[in-house]
Amino acid sequence: MAGRGGVEKIQNGKLVWDGKVPLECQSDPSILRLNPERQWEIAHEPLHLGIDISHTPGIGPGIPFAHQFKEKAGQKAGIVGLVPCARGRESDAAMNDTAQRYKDNLKTFITDIRNDIKPRSLPVIIVKISLYDFFMKHDTHNLPAVRAAEDAVQKELPDIITIDSRELPVNFTTFEGFSWDHGHFNTETEIVLGKWLADTYLAHYGHLL
Repeated sequence: MAGRGGVEKIQNGKLVWDGKVPLECQSDPSILRLNPERQWEIAHEPLHLGIDISHTPGIGPGIPFAHQFKEKAGQKAGIVGLVPCARGRESDAAMNDTAQRYKDNLKTFITDIRNDIKPRSLPVIIVKISLYDFFMKHDTHNLPAVRAAEDAVQKELPDIITIDSRELPVNFTTFEGFSWDHGHFNTETEIVLGKWLADTYLAHYGHLL
């Protein structure tokens, strides 16, 4: 998730990030990111700047995750390295054919990464989708198939945990917790998600530290 928190303003028809960086998203010398030149640098918001090049990145869950992880894990956390790699694209849930292929594609993606880093292990936490990009108008959308696929992958592959973004503090009627477009989470929700991801990792895989 690249994150669109704070991408609220429209200038000359373009979206811009408002530049507001909450405390949970501040830079820290012990939180790094792998930049587009594949060099480690101190992480800063927007974390996906230069990565999600076709969109306007904003606040995401990455840096809040790192802060929560360090706070809860203490000295065992060491240096946290974030590897931003999300790029916004057409939503798989917007069309039935891509929704039906989602499970196999996700399993292949996870398996390929794990094969690349053998013999090291790679626990994966999947954030279940709550809605799809409704700007993608299509008659055969199938959000339930994608959500079901995410559950299935957890059962069919080892060391997979899922958390459901529908349990975040959002309201699908009033769109509280969403950005202006009602399709992406706002900054506050992204921060909650980042902390939730850190807590989930530590609860299930903290023994690996």
